[in-house]
Amino acid sequence: MRRGTGIFAPAKARTATQLARVAVGRSIGACVPMAKTCIRVDTAREVFALTFDDGPDPVFTPRLLEVLRSHGAKATFFMLGVQAESHPEVVDAVAADGHAIGNHGWDHTDMVSGRPRQRKAATAFINQQVCRTSEALGGRDGNLLRPPFGHLDLFVRMAARNLGYETIGWDASGGDWRANPPGDVTAALRRVLGRGSIVLLHDRLADAFDHSAFDRRATVDAVDRLLTELGGELTSVTVPALLDSGTPVRRAITSNPSADRPSLKNPD
Repeated sequence: MRRGTGIFAPAKARTATQLARVAVGRSIGACVPMAKTCIRVDTAREVFALTFDDGPDPVFTPRLLEVLRSHGAKATFFMLGVQAESHPEVVDAVAADGHAIGNHGWDHTDMVSGRPRQRKAATAFINQQVCRTSEALGGRDGNLLRPPFGHLDLFVRMAARNLGYETIGWDASGGDWRANPPGDVTAALRRVLGRGSIVLLHDRLADAFDHSAFDRRATVDAVDRLLTELGGELTSVTVPALLDSGTPVRRAITSNPSADRPSLKNPD
């Protein structure tokens, strides 16, 4: 992005959305925990949140929407800006079905290991990743941020706070970034899924060790199986609805850029 545009623009040239985010971030900054991210919600309701990263995808996101619609389930899609810009019709379809949309950065660059080392440049890089994506999403990211790989450190948390975002992690994963069959993904989720859980899945993969994992049919089938098996036991809702249902549980995530996913520490 050229200097003088986007987040680098003079205050008068910034969009109303960007200015509003900065204002909100300044007003709630002192209330946002600096060392933790929300990984689930302590709630009395029989609800959980399905979340999907790295999309939107023009093939598999619509298929997931069909599955969710057939079960009356809601989900949250953490989208990449570059994908949203390429497939705005899919973004519109997700929103039209009543699902929530979150910010996953522009191009899946790790906001910890992939940014400049100098402090000011590092902060500007993170802000650009988030704000440019928000613009591509038409401001529909609902103040929800999941950094690529879930990697967090002081700079990412400060950027989220200053822009008014809640960072969202997860406590349940089906490991669907590997080329696992649907039954394995569903079984893995059933072992760890509980009331208030936030589930990590992918409607698209930004990268993968096994190229066969780019085919998301296993994830689509796994979600259908999971919702069928759960029946009325648990209901999938959006992350905002889950947050409204109880008290967020926050844990520190250890950033390990050499791993395909981060690890979660015990609560402090």
